[in-house]
Amino acid sequence: MIKINDIRISTIGIVIPLLLVGLTVGGLGATALLLARLHTVRAAGNLRQMQDGLEMLESILTGASVLYAALLCSLLAFFVWFSRVRLLAPLGDLHRAMVALAGGDDQTGIPRTAQQDEIGAMARTLEVFKRHAQDLKGVAVLKANREQETRMRREIAALADALQGEVTGTVAEVVHHTNQLLEATHTLREASGEMRGAVSAGVSVSLQAGDNVDAVAAATEELAATSREIAAQMARTISITQQAVAEADLVGSHVAGLTRASENIAGILGLISNIASQTNLLALNATIEAARAGEAGKGFAVVAHEVKGLAQSTADAVLRVGQEVENSRAVTGEAVASITGITATIRAINEIAASVAAAIEQQQAATQEISVNAQQASGRTGSARQSIQHLDGEMDGVDDVTRRVEGAAQVGRETLEEMVRRLDFIIRDSAAARRAAGRAADAREAVVLSLDGQRHQGVVEELSMERALLRLNGGQAVAAGRSGALELPQVGLIPVETGAGSGGALPLLLRPDEETAAVLGEYLQGAGVLDRRFVQAAQDGARQVAALFETALQRGEISLEALFDEDYQPIPGTDPQQHTTRFLALTDRLLPAVQEAMLEVDSRVAFAATVDRNGYLPTHNRQYSQPQGSDPAWNAAHCRNRRIFKDRTGQAAAHSTAPQLVQTYLRDMGDGTIIVMKDISAPIMVAGRHWGGFRIGYRLQE
Repeated sequence: MIKINDIRISTIGIVIPLLLVGLTVGGLGATALLLARLHTVRAAGNLRQMQDGLEMLESILTGASVLYAALLCSLLAFFVWFSRVRLLAPLGDLHRAMVALAGGDDQTGIPRTAQQDEIGAMARTLEVFKRHAQDLKGVAVLKANREQETRMRREIAALADALQGEVTGTVAEVVHHTNQLLEATHTLREASGEMRGAVSAGVSVSLQAGDNVDAVAAATEELAATSREIAAQMARTISITQQAVAEADLVGSHVAGLTRASENIAGILGLISNIASQTNLLALNATIEAARAGEAGKGFAVVAHEVKGLAQSTADAVLRVGQEVENSRAVTGEAVASITGITATIRAINEIAASVAAAIEQQQAATQEISVNAQQASGRTGSARQSIQHLDGEMDGVDDVTRRVEGAAQVGRETLEEMVRRLDFIIRDSAAARRAAGRAADAREAVVLSLDGQRHQGVVEELSMERALLRLNGGQAVAAGRSGALELPQVGLIPVETGAGSGGALPLLLRPDEETAAVLGEYLQGAGVLDRRFVQAAQDGARQVAALFETALQRGEISLEALFDEDYQPIPGTDPQQHTTRFLALTDRLLPAVQEAMLEVDSRVAFAATVDRNGYLPTHNRQYSQPQGSDPAWNAAHCRNRRIFKDRTGQAAAHSTAPQLVQTYLRDMGDGTIIVMKDISAPIMVAGRHWGGFRIGYRLQE
């Protein structure tokens, strides 16, 4: 027996219209019968027959009305019952279930699924919707998790790049300083060894010096005594020389008297010689007169002759005496000269002796001072000898500390090198690094294919941005044209549509949204896909700047030499240091329009700037080109134009001539805040020469 609850609504929908049609047909029949009866009564013309006919008509109308009303009421009651019980109540139940599902309650029960009518079909369809909602919720959660994981992986990849930069930069610098420390400790150790040798030599020297100082002290004491004796002898010598000077003066006075006596004798001899000459002249006259007197004058002539002979003998004697006197005078003159020389010499000796005596007195005082100092030096040398011996002992400790410092520096360098090696291995072996290095299209990644709430395990054999070739585990067959989701590790959920497969391979058409496509592109080709528009912007900026420079050269606004000027002139009073060049005025005029426009490429762009090949940034964005103040920290953040940047990232961007250079680095924003940044740069070529680079820096997150 068929239950009324199992009667399909469509059947009821057919029966009720049929009943209505039946009632309508019955009503039309009754109306036609009534009209025929009225026609009969009118044709009868008899009042009695008319009355009987009307009564019959009344009975027919009453019965028909009652029947019709009963049928209508029954039909209405059935309709009301059917609407409330079979339509409204089930629909209400389904509505509440749908509201619960719409509210996210995927655990609510679906009523009426056992009914075999349309309500049951709707309930079963809603059950399927519920399962799909559960699947979709799981898919959404999984997708959100995968997206979060993807973002985290991108950040980890960026951090890996930044860490690698820090490893090659900061850690390498630490290794460099450690090497310098090793060299310094090695030098210190050598110096310590040399110092120790010097100290050891100093010990022996100090011992020898102590002995020498003691000997000097004794010698100076003897020298002081000798100086005193010499002073006494010099005093006696001065007394003797003074006496000799007096005696010489006395002899000189006697010799002077003798000289005067000789001069007097010479005068007397001259007088005698004159007398002899006069006598000789008189004798000659007498002889002449005697000759005139003849014989009488012979006696007188004899006397005259004798007188003449006596005068001649006197003259001869005077001559001889004169000669002797002259000889005596010569000898006396020589004696006077000798005595004068002796006197002068004795006086000089006396003066020298006096000077020597004075010098000896000074020497005696100096010798006494030297003796005192020698005694003090002897004591101090003993103290110095003890200090040097103590220093010799301390040098053992210094040598030991130097060896330990050198050993620690060596261990530190080896540890840093090992850390660099391990970090480099970890970075290169990480999934982020593998993605950054690119991935082959036939990666054979294990995946899950979700179709109608069912999960199929498999392996991706081929993968591209539009298609994938999937081989399901166990050789499962899947019909073509079904929609689902491919769960790919490190990418997330990708909407797919199955194609017609063969040989156990299932082709899939990928329908990723924009964000998933970006992640998939990153997965397939590396992080460069996500950086593509920033790379393109940097290259566009480099081309625009190069074109502006070329035009300025053609118009004669600047010379090629001035454009490539490297004579950076410091601006006095700037901190951090700023510089000017001959092309600064040109860049201030031409670059802002290009650089400011690049800030609009993406909201994450932090700066867009042009640097020359040495890292000099002449003209920056307006927000980083404020006039410098008194605070160097504020200046470093807001006055970044006209500066030469020597950091690893800036120098790499300045020197690179590759079509593009992508770098990840950690940027210090001040107040202890550090964010991960990406730096995209492209070279600027002017007149066939590398002028510099155009840089765009952007944050990984908003």
